[in-house]
Amino acid sequence: MSGYDPEEPPVQEPPWVLPSPNIPTPDTAVVYAGTGLIESLNISEGRGTTTPFLWFGAPFITEEHVDQLLETLRAAELPGVLYRPMFATPTTSKHAGVFCGGLQAARHRCRRLRARPHRHPRDRRAAAHGGGGRLARGR
Repeated sequence: MSGYDPEEPPVQEPPWVLPSPNIPTPDTAVVYAGTGLIESLNISEGRGTTTPFLWFGAPFITEEHVDQLLETLRAAELPGVLYRPMFATPTTSKHAGVFCGGLQAARHRCRRLRARPHRHPRDRRAAAHGGGGRLARGR
């Protein structure tokens, strides 16, 4: 194609087509692949919230636990991702109808290609394991 350079970043993002109702954004698609690492735990992976797979939480995660989780995840220095506190009440799936504390992952647009989706859930799981002691397998 005339004027096409594969090394140049796209001028405009192509329109997003949802592959699933639970994958509403490109950011969700990036982290989805690694989210299976926390699905077997009693922590919601965000289904039933406005940020599926970008948020994780549970009723037993308090504000104090959120602060501990943030500290642990920030120390991991994960490239291309920020975590911020988020409290939500999932409408479906785990903890439906129950107010939950947790964290939301947000990627830096400027570092889009550096995010490693398989690493973030692993580190979230490790942080949750050490951040309150109430983590258990199962739903």
